[in-house]
Amino acid sequence: MSPTPTTITTRAKAGALSTPTTRTQSTKANIEKYIDSKLKVIAEKITEQITAGIHKIVAEEIDSMALTLKEHFKEQLSNVYAEITHLKKTYATEMCHLKSQIALLHTKVSKQENAAVAADLRIHGIPIVQTENLLDIFKELCSVLKTSPPPVVNIRRLPANRKSTSASDPDIIIQLGSPQDKNNFLRTAAKHIRDTGNPLRLRDLGFDSDQPFYINEQLTAANHKILKHAIRFKRQEQLFSVFTRRGLTHVKISDKSNVISIQSIEQLNLLVNTEINNATINLDPGFRGFDVENEN
Repeated sequence: MSPTPTTITTRAKAGALSTPTTRTQSTKANIEKYIDSKLKVIAEKITEQITAGIHKIVAEEIDSMALTLKEHFKEQLSNVYAEITHLKKTYATEMCHLKSQIALLHTKVSKQENAAVAADLRIHGIPIVQTENLLDIFKELCSVLKTSPPPVVNIRRLPANRKSTSASDPDIIIQLGSPQDKNNFLRTAAKHIRDTGNPLRLRDLGFDSDQPFYINEQLTAANHKILKHAIRFKRQEQLFSVFTRRGLTHVKISDKSNVISIQSIEQLNLLVNTEINNATINLDPGFRGFDVENEN
């Protein structure tokens, strides 16, 4: 059955009325969607720009703070370095002063120690006998040397040293009245040896032995160690002669070399190891000293 004209007209009217509304709604939705997308893009760009700006500001602030801190620490380090430099200079000055004071004290102590034994003789190589009388032995020695016995303040043997490997008995220490008495006695002994051409021997004192004995000035413990080192070098033929004078050890490298006063073992080692013959020279036209190559 075919639609009537009235039905067609009604549908046409209905279609004509509904179509613009639908299109309007569709367009509105599209516009809203478009606006939303644009706003989103704009918001993202704004956010990006704000973030970039914030990052830039923060970075600039950090750089500024870093520069400030750098300059601050640089200044502080400079101050610390200056303080350390000042302290080092002060320390060096004080250490130099202390070393000087220690050296002066050491010299003073050495002089006092030398003064304490300045009048002492040391006789090595005389054996111990029962009921020995050391003063009688000394008087007999003076008789051998054809000299009057000088005043004796004290005479004794050193204590036995259990650590010593020497077969000799302890040395005899004789304290005379003055350093001049000691020097005169040593000169007399040296002259006797030169005149006779022989060393002093035990037979001269009544012993049944031709073993030599030796007379030297007594030294401080420190100077005696130096003497022992020097004797060791002489036995190794690294020194020509070793003798003592005024409480110090003196050596000669060769027969024609100068006499050298030895102040320390370090100086002696340097002299021998490098064969230097231009160390501190202490020449004396007086008593030469007494060769002590066989001293222990």
